[in-house]
Amino acid sequence: MPFCSHPVCLPVLLRLWRGKGTASPVRLAGELISVLAQAFPDHRIHVVGDAAYHGTPLLIAGATITTRLPANAVLYALAPPRTGKRGRPRLKGDRIGGGPAQIAATASWRQVTVTRYGRADTVEAATSDAIWYGAFGNTPGRVVLVREPVDQKALAIFTTDLDSDAEAIVARYAHRWPIETAIAAGKQTLGIGQARNRLQRAVERTLPFQFIVYSLVIVCKPCTATTKTTSPNDAPPNPGTATSTSQPSKTCSPSSAEPFSQHELQALPQPSPARPQEIPRLRTGLRRSRRVDAKLKCEAGRFQTLHSS
Repeated sequence: MPFCSHPVCLPVLLRLWRGKGTASPVRLAGELISVLAQAFPDHRIHVVGDAAYHGTPLLIAGATITTRLPANAVLYALAPPRTGKRGRPRLKGDRIGGGPAQIAATASWRQVTVTRYGRADTVEAATSDAIWYGAFGNTPGRVVLVREPVDQKALAIFTTDLDSDAEAIVARYAHRWPIETAIAAGKQTLGIGQARNRLQRAVERTLPFQFIVYSLVIVCKPCTATTKTTSPNDAPPNPGTATSTSQPSKTCSPSSAEPFSQHELQALPQPSPARPQEIPRLRTGLRRSRRVDAKLKCEAGRFQTLHSS
């Protein structure tokens, strides 16, 4: 975003994983990618995930996938050209023994400058074309290795993007970190995940709504920026000087915006605690357990005790 010094995460689509025996998180991620690909058919979508997100459900037309490569991943060379003989052509080349470690031992390293985490770093990178057959079938891909100049331990990244260079792939994978900071900021600042819902619809709607509010807070912050303006009717107190006043900007000015501070968030009006009679009753027809009834009576009794004292 133009008014941020580093990439930020703006949650716009979410899916609820219902546990074992249901659609896996990888399949749910594939559904989200399909929604974005259909909404923006003229754009190429670059998907980034951690090592857990790999599989054929992520192979969506118009999108690329970049993920961390496990140390035990079995890699193969690209499929050789057709020989013209009878029979099915080969879907993959020879197996690369040793996986990422073998590629790192024989790769040609070069120093590159990548922009990640809001700064420019000089690292060593190497690339090699390969197929991760167990995860993405015979889809051609590329292994990008990156390491610090003083460290021999390399980070292996697999991507289906064959057009971007190593610097872009490393920077793109680093963009995954704002997802972690967005979850932490949402929980600590906006209280995301603190709601206690009993109905299925409330469970499905509350968390996505809270994350949408989180995105709106970040996007709408530039519109609250103030600019210095001078009123023509105000006379300067001294000759040769001008008086400036701060007024809300009429337009959205991202270049002059700053993120919300903790003091600004705490200054927002806080809702008053709900009274027991204001707590909505459970929907008629649902069975209330004794534990729920006891909890409601305990809360009502404590409220009366506090006000009587």
